[in-house]
Amino acid sequence: MPNAASCSKATLSGVVQPVRIGFIPLADCAPLLVARSRELFRKHGVRVELSCEVGWATIREKLLYGQVDAAHAIAGLALAMRLGLSTPPCRVVAPFVFNLHGNAITLSRDLWNRGVRDATSLKKLIRSSTSRKFTFGMVSRYATHFFLLRQWLIAAGIDVEKEVRIVALPPTHMASSLEAGLIDGYCVGEPWNSFAVERGTGWIAATSEQLAPSHPEKVLLTKKLFCVQSTRTYFTSLTWWRFISASTSAMKAGH
Repeated sequence: MPNAASCSKATLSGVVQPVRIGFIPLADCAPLLVARSRELFRKHGVRVELSCEVGWATIREKLLYGQVDAAHAIAGLALAMRLGLSTPPCRVVAPFVFNLHGNAITLSRDLWNRGVRDATSLKKLIRSSTSRKFTFGMVSRYATHFFLLRQWLIAAGIDVEKEVRIVALPPTHMASSLEAGLIDGYCVGEPWNSFAVERGTGWIAATSEQLAPSHPEKVLLTKKLFCVQSTRTYFTSLTWWRFISASTSAMKAGH
């Protein structure tokens, strides 16, 4: 693996063509897929290669080591990479916000059958079940999902350090892990909450809009060096992002 001791010395010279953008298969990556299917990248003069990734750790590593130029990423990853949390410090910027909130807390059908309807009734079950700790999934320690899940549990008086286990899983593994009984619930973005509901294996206990209205969720993340050394491509890309943002808003409004 390349040495990442100094991300500022990444080997990006001139305009990078095509622009390599990583993404996770979630509902909020839709602008990227719509742009590709409608050839909006080409219409705005940007050659793009989209790369579907497994989880946020993969996105982080590929951006850090120059395997992608930009990424659809959790907002907290921008701070984590800047501060050097779990990786060497890397100067990244987030010029575009994909969406606000869009996450939910989904619990297993087994918990529903045992009388859980909210965090308060979950606490009662936890206190009466001493045989094992209940386990809940989230996507990253630096994601809003982690803080939303902790906030929801703590508000009901649950000790998140002693009474439950919180583990990190890729978004695409959440629903299958719930169905297999490996976890008792999770906090993740769409479509993995609706997926569990449709399969009858889970139910939605709370949404991020209820817990933290208008919090930033996914951003376009790229290295500052890429912006500086690829100025022409960068600003062409920003033109496209503004266009897509307006287009998506118009589609949501039914125009």
